[in-house]
Amino acid sequence: MNSILSLVMVIVMAFSSIGGATAVLNEPVSFDAKINVDADGILALAGTEVTEETKQTLTIVKDILGALTLKGVAAKDNAELDLLAGDDVMLSIGVKNAEDGGMLAASSLLGSQVISVSAETVQAIQQQAQASMTEATAGLGSLENLDKEQAAKDFAEIVEKAMKAFEEKKGETETGDFTVDDMKFTAKTPVNMTYTEFMELVLNSTKELLAKESLQPIVQAASKDKDLIAEIDKEIEKLNSMSEEEKPEAQFALYSNENEGGYFVCDMTKAAKEENDKAETMHVGIGGGEELVRIRFSFEQNKETMSIAADVTKDNTADLKAHVNAKDGSVADISVTCNAAGNLDMAFDINSKDAVAKILVKTEAVEGERTKYTLDVFMNNAEQPLVNITGTAGKGGETVSVYEGENITVLPFEELMNDTDGTASGKLQMTLMAGVLKSITVLTKNLPEDTATWLNKQVMQQMMPQSIKKTVPQGETVTAE
Repeated sequence: MNSILSLVMVIVMAFSSIGGATAVLNEPVSFDAKINVDADGILALAGTEVTEETKQTLTIVKDILGALTLKGVAAKDNAELDLLAGDDVMLSIGVKNAEDGGMLAASSLLGSQVISVSAETVQAIQQQAQASMTEATAGLGSLENLDKEQAAKDFAEIVEKAMKAFEEKKGETETGDFTVDDMKFTAKTPVNMTYTEFMELVLNSTKELLAKESLQPIVQAASKDKDLIAEIDKEIEKLNSMSEEEKPEAQFALYSNENEGGYFVCDMTKAAKEENDKAETMHVGIGGGEELVRIRFSFEQNKETMSIAADVTKDNTADLKAHVNAKDGSVADISVTCNAAGNLDMAFDINSKDAVAKILVKTEAVEGERTKYTLDVFMNNAEQPLVNITGTAGKGGETVSVYEGENITVLPFEELMNDTDGTASGKLQMTLMAGVLKSITVLTKNLPEDTATWLNKQVMQQMMPQSIKKTVPQGETVTAE
């Protein structure tokens, strides 16, 4: 019976933890998801010998997954998860806030019975969950004392001071035609600052910012057992102890056009340590104008490379690309695009010694303030996705859980906890067993005949007493009375 109590507690903890978020909902929101798998692809990936038994097993898995759809609905005072087989509800689990501050839990497994949880128990469970969360996120609690307005002012003050120091290093502006990161400019203003001066400006500005009273909650949350200011002092000391040969050569410049914003560029080059090594390089570009904001970053060190490119236009279209080439030869590429309607198109490619994988994610706005999404996972350059997940998310959605009515009986959770003679728990176990069998019946009704027959046989074998199993010859069918 402990397992049933634990299950109820997990459900209450999970649903009550989102209670604060759903309380602000003016109308229901929901999602649905359907999963499909490529059985042949799974066999090829596993390197398993293809036998009739493995084929049958994968066919059964594919049939069952193909019949199922997961749905979730959240409203102001209730939330629910449903598993559908075809168009039929196979399993539902829902929780609703009660007027007295407690909760009601309903499920298709419970039939016409609901479990009530008192306000005191809900509070105790939430406190237990909060304690676990607090322990896992130790230090973050200090952020509750953050004065955001003052912190923003202090941050702006430090940035302004740093920019003033940066401005003082500007040289004479050159005019002409300049192309940087595929953008054209008519003016270039060099910034005569060495690597040491730049790093000292960054480190000292960061140190000054972290010393601000308003930033202490953030410092406490981020530092844990470390003294961040002392760590910065070590970096400054390390910087000053470096020889000029160890320091990268740095170049800074501001590019601009008439009546448009500027584009800041930083290029650093560090000489190779060994004769056959390549020089270490880094390029940063950030800025733009009214039409486009662009960010560029690239880094190269021997066999390691990394690049990030991001563009955002005034009509809210965005494009992001990232490339990483690791020492071991592994390569990763990320591409994300977003159009003005908010539709996303994402691609993740990973090519390593062990596997080649690609993940494609697409979202598209549809009617009713909902978003249609597709997720495909490909392995080893296969043409068909190994896993395909499709669905929608957004406003709307209906629940199926029933919490009150003439035929509904209420079982207090506290009664289960204090069930010393096992009477209440025994009845609940019988109810749950009947609910499980009903769920399986709903599932088999929506499966192909061969898979449904196999599943029914497995259920009968599990339910059959051991003494009967031993006396029934293999292959014979036993009909339940």
